[in-house]
Amino acid sequence: MTGNRTEVRRTGVFARVAGGGLLLFGVVCLAATFAGYMASFRYLEMLADYRPYLLCACLGALVGGVAAYHFGVRGRWMIAAVACAAVGTIVNALEVLPWVLASKPVYRSGDGIQVRPLKAVAFNVEGANTNFMATKAFIERESPDLVMLCEATARWSEELSVLKQGWKYHFRAESMDIELYSRHPIVRTQLFAYGPNRGFVAAQIQVERSEFTVMATHTYPRHWYGDEGYRHRTQAIQDGLGRRVSMLQQPVVVLGDLNASPWSPAYKAMMRTSGLRDARWGNGLAPSHHGHGPVSRWLWRPIDHCLYSPEVSLDSFKVGPDLGSDHLPIVVTFRIPPGAIPGSGIPAK
Repeated sequence: MTGNRTEVRRTGVFARVAGGGLLLFGVVCLAATFAGYMASFRYLEMLADYRPYLLCACLGALVGGVAAYHFGVRGRWMIAAVACAAVGTIVNALEVLPWVLASKPVYRSGDGIQVRPLKAVAFNVEGANTNFMATKAFIERESPDLVMLCEATARWSEELSVLKQGWKYHFRAESMDIELYSRHPIVRTQLFAYGPNRGFVAAQIQVERSEFTVMATHTYPRHWYGDEGYRHRTQAIQDGLGRRVSMLQQPVVVLGDLNASPWSPAYKAMMRTSGLRDARWGNGLAPSHHGHGPVSRWLWRPIDHCLYSPEVSLDSFKVGPDLGSDHLPIVVTFRIPPGAIPGSGIPAK
């Protein structure tokens, strides 16, 4: 009898410890899940970028809790742990799974008119990166119509100046370290600054008898420039891109590093205001950025974007190879409808 009581006590202690540990893990995952919606706090909002990881963590806690309960490890703490994990799994699944399960957009030519596809490459080269030759070789291999580079310091501009031979239309925003190379005429440009050295360039590109606007953007990261940098980033996304894109009267394509994932509150607000579509939709999560730290280098985020207005047709979207930056390049192929209104693409400041 004494042995049985001891065994029961041990089982009870194990159940409480297991349940308490699982509950703590579930509460942390659930708190991180809802913290990603807190747009007023930059470090908490950043958790939204990691929703795929939070989904896996919550799902793991849920499976572990259900399995433990099935094998007799029970108690109020275990029930609470399973409940927290279930809520976190549902919330994160509703955010992440639509991007994974969505169908790819299908190009349909209107009225039998075949429009030639255009290809663009957008790449945050990372200023300290020195893989100039690999980047040049990648761009030449992809042979896009348009190249957008950000964090393109003076050294990068000098090293890649040879691209002007194949992409003879060139614009550099010196204050933002943004470069545009185009095979088609750049007929007008305008800079929109949000903070001392970040924002976006609006450039009108002429293709045959049509024009469209490219917005090449690079916003501040949340954690490097304090609350002011975070405010500039949010303004650039919501007020800058969101409001100004809604004013355009011709097709628009947005390329660049937004420092915001599709689950960021600022990104969601911008998409509602602008009516843009995301080239990632139907093409998987396509993560494009990782940190350099021992942990962050394994945590990828989809923060480099191609967004486009509804009249633009998307053919393909993919991320490119590792070229030494903490970002991967993105490659997109799209079609601009013929007869887009000339001279109406860049809204006034």
